[in-house]
Amino acid sequence: MVRSLAGRSGLAALALAALVWISFGGALRNGFVAFDDDRYVYDNPPVAQGLAPAGIRWAFTTGTEANWHPLTWLSHMADVELYGLDPAGHHFTNLLLHVANAILFFLVLRGLTGRFWPALLAAALWAVHPLRAESVVWISERKDVLSTFFGLLALGAYGRYAPRGRLGWTAPFFALSLMAKPTWVTLPMLLLLLDAWPLGRWPAESWRKLAAEKGPLFLLAAASCAITYAVQRHGGTVQTGEWLPFGARLGNAAVATVQYLAALFRPLDLACFYPPQKLSPASIGWALAVLAALTVAAVAHARQRPWWIVGWLWFLGTLVPMIGLVQVGGQSRADRYTLLPHVGLIVALAWGLAEIWEKLRRMRAGRRFASVLPVVMAGLLLVVVGILAGLSRRQTATWRDSETLFRQAAAATQNNTYMLFNLANEYARQERWTEAGAAYRAVLEISPDNPAALNNLAWALTAE
Repeated sequence: MVRSLAGRSGLAALALAALVWISFGGALRNGFVAFDDDRYVYDNPPVAQGLAPAGIRWAFTTGTEANWHPLTWLSHMADVELYGLDPAGHHFTNLLLHVANAILFFLVLRGLTGRFWPALLAAALWAVHPLRAESVVWISERKDVLSTFFGLLALGAYGRYAPRGRLGWTAPFFALSLMAKPTWVTLPMLLLLLDAWPLGRWPAESWRKLAAEKGPLFLLAAASCAITYAVQRHGGTVQTGEWLPFGARLGNAAVATVQYLAALFRPLDLACFYPPQKLSPASIGWALAVLAALTVAAVAHARQRPWWIVGWLWFLGTLVPMIGLVQVGGQSRADRYTLLPHVGLIVALAWGLAEIWEKLRRMRAGRRFASVLPVVMAGLLLVVVGILAGLSRRQTATWRDSETLFRQAAAATQNNTYMLFNLANEYARQERWTEAGAAYRAVLEISPDNPAALNNLAWALTAE
């Protein structure tokens, strides 16, 4: 039985690796993009010199790019040692990390629940979804896939040691994840959710005891929050209340949460930058109503279907640090922010589908067509995975170069002056002055008093 399970798991791992390669392997044909890749890699002297002693010291002490993530800097330096400044090598590392994450997702979920097929379905849906493209294909987002690798290891360690009332390797892996990117800062709360389902430690044990045993993790999370806020504040990326009042941020958070939910089922018109949204009271009210209704439904089914409430709270909770209540940057939302939150939604979806599957199998054999319904369902799920993989291949191609990326983002969104301005600058870099001038004018049609666009348009007209 053990040998059979190991063999099935090995085949599942190979299938997941193949799916990731089919979905995102085209990234190996992509180059660097002038969208943080310069500041993270090829125009960053400490990184471009590889794993030099001075650079290693810099990685642990710098707040460059308004982040403290020494492991991310070290990983970029290691790539330079291995591949130089050939972008294919840097993309290859991202792909390897995502393959590892997809396999880890499956193994950890299977270990936590004891369920093979739902765990494999969840891992496949998560791994090939087009919203993963930004985290996998964008070299600068190495921090996403790297922090997720250690975060998943922390989950796996907890699943192994928690039944014995110990943390084991959970805290070290959690610390490493935070040193790559503080995305997993909510891990202590996530582990409390896992205590309820699937581990079943609560309510057999009191929540006070379960929370107390995670004390070291809460301390690590608090330290990471303090460091992150201080570094981002010093770097000037935290926007003040005058720029965007808290009420507007709260409204955007509600709408963006619904948009992240909708994008799970309709991953179209994706962009590397979504500009701030002009929201009406009606749109905010509608978003709040949707979130309230789904929360009530999850609570109502908590006893019969605990994966619903755990998945829903996972989704909402992991979005909190990234939803813009503390506004960092000018985007209204970002595809990369779904990497961890969608884990909860996809697990809930996979277990819901597994429940339907079991009901179909238990249908009386005498019913017409009853025996083929599970086969039809399996076929439909394979089609869905195939469609997602195809959409991911298409989204991967939009990261081919700076011009393609900026043009696609401007076309997929409305009034995106940031992407139009970047596109104009890319045309200017290539000395395509007529196209640059047209793009600068497009910026000025939306934002007539944009000083940078006015200045650069003057240069383009002079050079034309």
